[in-house]
Amino acid sequence: MKQNNFQRLLDKLTKIEAFLLQDEKAHLLSEPYFQRFHQELTKVKTHAEEILTRDRTLKIGIIGQVKAGKSSFLNALVFDGEDILPQAATPMTAALTKIVYGEKAQAEVFFYTPQDWEYGIERLANRYQSIFDEKWQGRRRQQQIAFQQQPALSVQPDFVLQRAAAHEMEQEFPQETAAYQLLNMSRKCDVTVQDLPVSKVVLLNDMQEDLKAYIGAEGAYTPFVKYLVLQIDNPLLKGLEIVDTPGLGDPILSRSQKTNDFLIQCDLVFLLSVTSQFLNRDDLELLQHTLPAEAIQEAVLVGTKFDQALLEDPSRNCRPLKEVVLATSKKITQSAFRTLERECNLAPQNKVMGKVKESLPPQFTSSILYRAAREVEQGKPLGTGEKHILSQLERRFTGVERDNPKFLMGLANINRLKKREFDKVHAEKEALIVRKSSTFAKEKRYVFLQQLDDMQLEAEKCLHTIQTEDLDMLQKKLIDSQNAMRSMHKQIRAAFEKCGLDTARQLIGIKNNINQLMEEFHDLPIKTDTREYHRTKEHWFRKDEHWTEIEHVKYAEVSAVIHNINAFVTRAETNVSQNLKLAIDIDRIRDEIKNIVVQAFLKSNAEFDEDDIVGPVELVLSRVTMPKFQIVQRDSYTDMIVKQFQSGVVEGQNIHQLALSQTRVLEKIAADIAGRLEQQAQEIQTTLTEQGLTFNDDVKAQIEARVHLLERHMQDRKQSAVAFTDFLKRLESYKNELRLSVEVGDDRV
Repeated sequence: MKQNNFQRLLDKLTKIEAFLLQDEKAHLLSEPYFQRFHQELTKVKTHAEEILTRDRTLKIGIIGQVKAGKSSFLNALVFDGEDILPQAATPMTAALTKIVYGEKAQAEVFFYTPQDWEYGIERLANRYQSIFDEKWQGRRRQQQIAFQQQPALSVQPDFVLQRAAAHEMEQEFPQETAAYQLLNMSRKCDVTVQDLPVSKVVLLNDMQEDLKAYIGAEGAYTPFVKYLVLQIDNPLLKGLEIVDTPGLGDPILSRSQKTNDFLIQCDLVFLLSVTSQFLNRDDLELLQHTLPAEAIQEAVLVGTKFDQALLEDPSRNCRPLKEVVLATSKKITQSAFRTLERECNLAPQNKVMGKVKESLPPQFTSSILYRAAREVEQGKPLGTGEKHILSQLERRFTGVERDNPKFLMGLANINRLKKREFDKVHAEKEALIVRKSSTFAKEKRYVFLQQLDDMQLEAEKCLHTIQTEDLDMLQKKLIDSQNAMRSMHKQIRAAFEKCGLDTARQLIGIKNNINQLMEEFHDLPIKTDTREYHRTKEHWFRKDEHWTEIEHVKYAEVSAVIHNINAFVTRAETNVSQNLKLAIDIDRIRDEIKNIVVQAFLKSNAEFDEDDIVGPVELVLSRVTMPKFQIVQRDSYTDMIVKQFQSGVVEGQNIHQLALSQTRVLEKIAADIAGRLEQQAQEIQTTLTEQGLTFNDDVKAQIEARVHLLERHMQDRKQSAVAFTDFLKRLESYKNELRLSVEVGDDRV
């Protein structure tokens, strides 16, 4: 195989690394400069073989948030609608599943190691228990205080308080929650992690039943499964690997790393988002912060559960279904374009977001309608879920052909998506692999160029110091810097505290916006249904009487409330997101702190080069991060309505009850968001206060380490100057080689 640009880049970087190792041993620069280079190159080499091989299988990832319908989508896409991939016990404990072609149906199951279990799961589970106990006991104390003040208040039992605390834990501490769930699941099993091998091969005679033991909700081995490779005889999979990736943000680092490694190697990614909540804040969070930067080269944006979005159509008349499909698709596509346009403008450096934007328009699918189509086609009775959805569609719209499998297949859009995308990847396999290799090489070249440039700047400053200063001057600079750092200690601490307080105030102010927004979503459309009753009264002495009675019945649809709840959460998410970007201006905080440091050194009349101070300050400030804001999980709120009103339509006095329940749920959402904002404000204040207390010590340590390194070089100025001069020449040579390859293009590296 002809050596491609990526392989040539690897060879060149490996050669550069060998020379840099000699410079590292000579202690020319501090270790972090060299370590960054080594770590990045190790990461690239890890994925090199998978990316370089021209005749390899194409890798396709299925990603999406919890309840995005990944397993259902795969069951429709690969298993013809059969529920082969079972539901996990909880969304948080689902294992990564890779599906490949093979003539013999089997699964290779990989288990956690005892080390994974002890240092990952058990440790996080213990942390979960500690935080959970504190939360629910805190709720209990608050309730007791409130009851003492107002004895008329009802007291909630402990199990209610514990359930609320558990829900809060799931939102705020997902990794700890997942570990706790896995540990609890394992206690119901007859085996322990010590009993299991690293991996085992399982023959699948009855695929659906045999897999349940390893990835089913109550499988005997489910809690111990890290990931599995499923081999099936499906021509669709020839030359492909498909992976369902629930392990994003996984509590177990080894499993999370496995997911990230696969995504970096992916040639194509299906990004799934529930159509009725399309590209919400959780999806954007995944794209911005969870996916590795190299994860997406080619993307297909898929809106799942399209049937639910259709039922949220706001019109009160019985419209033709085809008309609603077109209108709903257009509305969601336009909204997706605006969302991605906004996010790309806010974070132009986010390449993942840019790739997803390029994939527009999205493809809309319905796995449940696909299953209904297959059941009708095969003459099987409809399942409960399929029957319910089709009944809802018939009630709302005209033109629903529930007995026509071709119509249902078209509405489901699975076959059309499968043919278009899979035919495309098979036809463009060679081009996809070359493009993946080329893109990956380009991105990594720039990363290594930047690192070499940083080394060059630092080496030039060191050489200048060696040539122009002496040990006394260097020692004086150190003493002056220490004095300057002491003089600004209180100012730095006050600045961090002020930034924390200002940010917290702005966060608290967002609560008012959310309460105002809530008023826009209280409308509950009341419809009227005309019903005819044919009456007959029999007479023995004369002709029977026949008449028709007409009754006008008012009703409301539960789907309208679901729509209001989802719409409110979407608006609230957008509002919070936009305001957070204004409230948490981390760059402003860094600039303010940096300015205080520089001004303090100027006032101290110390002789210093600003770069000598800004460098260590930047290193410390790079560690200043803000806690993530956890958005509410809307499914928990819609479930409150669905569980209370299961018929889908309410009449009479139940309309008032539905409206009242809607109000209560909207108020709870607003209250939960307000609580999160208050908690976020407190966390930010704590974080910045801690940074203010340790900042001076951290910067001082960085400056002292640099000075001590320069002192060692000054022991033999002539030899050190020669070493740095040679080092700079080599760095310039390395940079020129990489720079030339970038300027010329893909054909030369």
